[in-house]
Amino acid sequence: MAAPKFDAKTFHKRLSQLYSSWQDNKDDRSWNDADAIAIVYGSTNSEHVFRKSSILHLWLFGYELPDTILVACENTLYIYTSSRKIKLLETLKQNPGDGSVAVEFVERTKKAAENAETLKKLLDSVHSSFNGKKLGVLKRDDQEGSSVEQWREAIAGEEVVHITKGISKLLNHKDATEQKFIRRASSISARALEKLMVARVEKVIDEEKKMDHTEIAEEIEKLITSGKLTKETIDRCYVPVIQSGGSYDLAPNATSSAGVLKFDTIICSLGIRYRNYCSNIARTLMINPTPAQKKVIGFLSELQKHCLSLLKPGSIISEVYDSVIEFITEKQPELVSHFVKTLGFGMGLEYREANLLLSKKNKTEIKAGMAFNLILGFDKLELDENGKPDNYAVLLSDTVLITDAGSDLLTKLNATEFTYNLEDEATSADPFAGTSAAAIEELAASNARQARAATIDTKAEEEEKRRRHQAELAKKQLDERIRRYNRDNSAGNSETQAPVIQTDLKSYASAKDMPPPASVHRIFVDVDRESLVLPIYGHNVPFHISTIKNVTKDNEYLRVNFLYPGTQANIHQLNHKALADAKTKSFIRELSFCIPDQNALGSYMHQVKQLLKVVKQREVMNEQKRSLVKQESLKLSKGSVPRLQQVFPRPSISGKTSGILEAHRNGLRFFSAKRQKQPIDILYKNVRYAFFQPCDAREMIVALHFHLYDDIMVGRKKTKDIQFCMEATELSQSLQKSSRYGDPDEYEEERRERAMRKKYNKVFQTFAKEVEAQVNNAFEFDIPYKKLGFYGVPFKSLVFIQPTVSCLVQLIEAPFFVLSLQDIEICSLERVSFQLQQFDAIFVLKDFSKNVVRLDSIPMESLETLKKWLDSCNISYYESPENLMWKRIMKVIKEDPQGFFEQGGWADMLAAPDDEVEEVQDPDDDDFSEEDFAMEEDEDSLELISEDDESGISEEDDDVDEDEDGADWDDLEEECRN
Repeated sequence: MAAPKFDAKTFHKRLSQLYSSWQDNKDDRSWNDADAIAIVYGSTNSEHVFRKSSILHLWLFGYELPDTILVACENTLYIYTSSRKIKLLETLKQNPGDGSVAVEFVERTKKAAENAETLKKLLDSVHSSFNGKKLGVLKRDDQEGSSVEQWREAIAGEEVVHITKGISKLLNHKDATEQKFIRRASSISARALEKLMVARVEKVIDEEKKMDHTEIAEEIEKLITSGKLTKETIDRCYVPVIQSGGSYDLAPNATSSAGVLKFDTIICSLGIRYRNYCSNIARTLMINPTPAQKKVIGFLSELQKHCLSLLKPGSIISEVYDSVIEFITEKQPELVSHFVKTLGFGMGLEYREANLLLSKKNKTEIKAGMAFNLILGFDKLELDENGKPDNYAVLLSDTVLITDAGSDLLTKLNATEFTYNLEDEATSADPFAGTSAAAIEELAASNARQARAATIDTKAEEEEKRRRHQAELAKKQLDERIRRYNRDNSAGNSETQAPVIQTDLKSYASAKDMPPPASVHRIFVDVDRESLVLPIYGHNVPFHISTIKNVTKDNEYLRVNFLYPGTQANIHQLNHKALADAKTKSFIRELSFCIPDQNALGSYMHQVKQLLKVVKQREVMNEQKRSLVKQESLKLSKGSVPRLQQVFPRPSISGKTSGILEAHRNGLRFFSAKRQKQPIDILYKNVRYAFFQPCDAREMIVALHFHLYDDIMVGRKKTKDIQFCMEATELSQSLQKSSRYGDPDEYEEERRERAMRKKYNKVFQTFAKEVEAQVNNAFEFDIPYKKLGFYGVPFKSLVFIQPTVSCLVQLIEAPFFVLSLQDIEICSLERVSFQLQQFDAIFVLKDFSKNVVRLDSIPMESLETLKKWLDSCNISYYESPENLMWKRIMKVIKEDPQGFFEQGGWADMLAAPDDEVEEVQDPDDDDFSEEDFAMEEDEDSLELISEDDESGISEEDDDVDEDEDGADWDDLEEECRN
C-alpha cells in the first residue's frame, strides 16, 4: 500500500481556523477558557467511527493517525507520535507560510521511562501557554492504548475542561472541497437507494419471495462496498435499514424490523460515506395504498418543499421548527401529534452533528456552508384495512446543503413517489365470466382510452411540476441578479482592452541599405527585411509587408492593395502610429503594375503572398503568447511516478506522435522521444475540469481530457482543452479476407477488442485515481453520462454530446466542446415545433461579454431528456418556435443589464404567455375531430416565418399591387446581359 500523502496547504489553512476559533472565542462557554488543547487518539476501533478525535484527524490531515496526541499551545502545535509517522508528517513542517502556526514533533519511543520524561516536558509547554492552568480535552471520547494510559498518568494533577462544543462549531462550516465531497456522497446515496435498495425490494415483491429484513439489508450492504455501484472508494454510514409490517422506528439510530418483509408500507433508508463525508436518504414504499395514505404521502412532499424554503442563511433553527409545526397545524392538524420530534441534524465528517440538531430548543443561526440531514415523517398512523397492520408510518429524508441563495437538495431521485398497485389474485381469476363478446370489446376500447388518458395526465403532471420549478428558478435568478447589481453598480461597465502600441515600421534606415538585386525597373521581394520594393517613377520605393493588405492579378496587371484608414476593418489592422497620423497624412490605396511576362507575374504574387502568410502567422503567435498567463515551473518528482505509456496528445505538437504522460508534484508532463525538448506541462492548479472518457463498442478511443483555466501553448497554437488518448482497436485489417456469419476468426477478433477496451479503460482509470491522490482531491475525473447524451452540432459537424456532473462535453471529435454548468445563465430551446424534426439549444452565459453557445440540429426525440436534465441541474430554460436574434438581444442587454433585470429579465422577454399554452388532447377521444387539426394548421401557418424571412419583408411590399403583371423572360435575359 502506498504511503499517505499529506496536503500541507490544507493542513495549515485548517490549523489556522482551529486556532482562530479557539483563541478569538477563548472565554466562550464552547471553549471554557482553555489555555491549551489536547486531542488524544489511541488505538483504532472500528466500532467508534464517529469519535470527535478521529473526525478532527480526518479534517486536519485527511487520515486517522492512531496512537497520536495533538497538543495545541499558544503559538505551536505539538504532535506526539512515533518516529515512523514523524517521517510521513515532515512535509507539514516545511514552508508553513506567513502567520501560520508552528508545528513541532515529539517522538514517542517504546520505553515507558523515556516517554514519561517526554510527556513531562510537553506539559511544561502547556503551562507556558497563556495562563497555563486549564487543559481542554474532548468529553466522552474514550480512548484505549498504552500511549493513552501514559498520557492520563501525566495529566493526573491538571485542571481539565471540556472543549467538545468548540470543536463542533468549528466543523459546522464546510469549505468548497468539503461541499464537493458531500455532493458526491449524496449523489451516490441517491443512486444506491434507487438502483440497489428499491430495485431489490421490488424484485422480492414481484417474485413474492419470503425474505427477512436483515437479509435484504445485508445484501445491499455488500453491494455498496463491492465496487459494483461505483469504482470510487466508498463506505456505508450504517447498515441499511428496511422496516415493514407495522413495526416502525423513525429514530436516526433505528435498525431493520425483525421477521419477513411484508408487502404493505416499506421504509428504506441508507447512508453513504465518500472521502469520509456522510450523506443520508430515506423513502417510503407503499403497496396498494389507500386514498388516505396517498394523501399523507403527497402532504409529506409538500411539507419538504416548505422546509427547504425555510432553511436559508440567517434563519434560526428553533424558528424553522416552529414554522413547520404551524404549517402542519394549518394544513393537516390531525398529523401534528404523529410528527417526528426533530427535523434532522447537521452532517459532515460526523454523521450526526449534535449541536446542529433541528429541534425546538436550538437557537443556532443557520449559515451558508452547513449541511443537514432533513428528516420528515409521521409515525403510528392508524390504518383500517383488511389484511394490513393497524398502523403505518411514512418517512422522507434527504441531504441538504445551505448556500448563499438558500438550500440545495442533494439527494434527488428520478421518481418522486414509490406507490404500487398490485392485483388481487382472488378478484382476477376470471374477470369476464358471463360477459358477452361485444361487451368485452367495448370494455377493452374503454380501457385503452383510459390508459392513454392516464399516460397523458402523467406527462402533463410532470410538465406542470417542471413548469413550477422553472418559475421558482427564474424568480430566484432574477432576485440574485438585482441584488448583485444593486451591490455593485459598476458590474455592468464594459472593459476595453488597450490597443497594442507598435513601433514605426522601417524597411531600411537609408538608401544604402537597399539590396543590390533591386533594379529600377523590377519588383523585388526582400524576405530578410520583410519588405516589398516597387519601382515608382524611376525610383525604388520600399513598403513594409505589414502595410500591404493583399495582392491580386488582373490579366497582365499586378495590383497591390494597401491598408488605409478608410474602413473599420483596415483600422484594426493598422499599427498605432499610422492610426495616430491618419488625420494629417495621405495614404496610398493601391498600386498597379503592368507585367506582360505571366511567369514573372505569378512569381511576384507567390512571393508576396508567402511573405504575408509568414508575417501574419508570426503576429498571431506573438499575440497568443502575449495573452498567455505566466505559469510557474513544473516541479519534478524523484523516483517512480505514475505514468501512461504510448499515448498521444490532442491537439498534437506536430503530427500524431505518441509519448509518455507523467504525474509530478505540482503538474503533469507529456514528452515524446522525438520532441523531448518540447514537453507539454499542465499544472494541477490550472486544471478546471478533468474527464475520463472510457472506450466502448461505439467509441474506440479512451482518453483523459483536461479543461484549463488559462490557455497553454501546444506547438504553435494556444488551447484551453487538451487530452491524452489511445485507440483501443486494430487499425489494420486484411482486405482479401471476406466476412461471413458465424466466422470463428471474427468472434476471436471481437473478443480481443473487448479485452483490449477493458484493459485500456483499467489502465487509464488507475492513472486517474493516482493523479487524484497526488493532487489531494483538488479535482476529480468526471465520467460522461452516456444515457443522457444526445446528438447536436456545436461547431460544424454532428456529434454526440454528453453531460457530466459539472459540464456538457463532447470529447471524441476535434474541436472539443466543454461547457461548464456554472457559466450558464439560461438555456433557450428554439425551433420547438411538432412539425419539425430538430430543434436548437442556445446557452446564454453569465458573462454577457461572451457570445452565446449554440447547439444546433438536436433531434426532437431528445427534447424531453434535455428539459429534464436542465431542470435537475437548476438551469432555467425557455421554449420558442423560432430562432431569436441573439446578437441584437445581447447588445441591448449589455447596454443596461441592471435595467433589463429590473424590468423582469429573461422571464419577461422569453417566457410564453399563458394563453399560448396548449392543452394536451387525446387523438382517439370522441370529442377530438379532424377539424381541430385543420384549425391548428391554419393558425400555426401564420407564425412559421423565420427571422430571415422577416428581415427580407419590407414595408414597401405592402403597397405592391397584386394584379400588376411582371416582366417576361426575354426582358429579364436582356437586363442580365446589360
